[in-house]
Amino acid sequence: MSLKHFNGVCYQGRRERGFVLPLALIVLALLTVLSLGLSQMARDGVRTVSAQKQIAEREVRLRSAAQWVIYQLLTGDYGMQTVSNGDISLPINGEPFLYKGIEVRVQDAAGLLGLAFYHQQTFQRLLENLGYQQVAATLSARLEDWIDSDQRITHGGGEMSDYLAKGLPMIPRNAPIRTIDELLDVPGFTPEIFNGGPDRPGLRDLLMAGGEGYFNLATAPAVLIAPVLNISSIRAARMVALRNARQWDKIRQMTGSNPLFQDVDPFRHGYRFRIHLHEAGSEAGAGLRMEVKLQPAGRVPYGIMLWQYPDHERG
Repeated sequence: MSLKHFNGVCYQGRRERGFVLPLALIVLALLTVLSLGLSQMARDGVRTVSAQKQIAEREVRLRSAAQWVIYQLLTGDYGMQTVSNGDISLPINGEPFLYKGIEVRVQDAAGLLGLAFYHQQTFQRLLENLGYQQVAATLSARLEDWIDSDQRITHGGGEMSDYLAKGLPMIPRNAPIRTIDELLDVPGFTPEIFNGGPDRPGLRDLLMAGGEGYFNLATAPAVLIAPVLNISSIRAARMVALRNARQWDKIRQMTGSNPLFQDVDPFRHGYRFRIHLHEAGSEAGAGLRMEVKLQPAGRVPYGIMLWQYPDHERG
């Protein structure tokens, strides 16, 4: 290769040096970007591991609290609305109880509306009582057809042929539901109706898949009393007032003619409980929701029927 010189300067050498310098800068820039990317990935990995560690540690604490609750339910003395064990009085009507910085809510299943023996009119009244008057008849009919074993279409409901004709991704179970979450598969049951909100409870907090087969007036949420007993809201409010005043004999007198309590004590607790635990300061949905069935005479004293952690809203 010929080189041109002028006053002793080699121009080919200058051109080579002028080419190498930008290339070196490009390489340095790429290495810088790669380094920053790897650093970000490392930081993201550390945050992910830290979050997973917090979730696992929280679950351990909530599990410990759940075991404490189950122990109280197995060994305590049952009153109308509480289980007592020494100086501990644990509510079983859904009222909050603080245990080692964890908010504990225990709900007697007999105080909820069980779906093992579904009654369409009762469910329709509940939806109306919650403020869903426009869809109450339709949703109660759809749930009827979802649960019943036949293929006869309830007015406003829908059986398998309707679901297939509409191209829906599911068909009715035609059997009792196994979990409350299954309601979200039934057309029309929106996350709002299911989860509830600040002004009204959701169905997930009022219903049980299965249930005890009888109704406990002492532990039931107030919104369930009128629909389940098929009484006016005024009469139900009177019962709630008497319940707050611990006037149990007067409530018995009011329920004396109700067919729901002909052969059952209106204050009989069940052996299934819904337990909700939430650690103080943790974000929404970070709690634990479980359902437990007590079987004191069995080889295993209790069984866990449902376990949801983290307890995020369903949708």
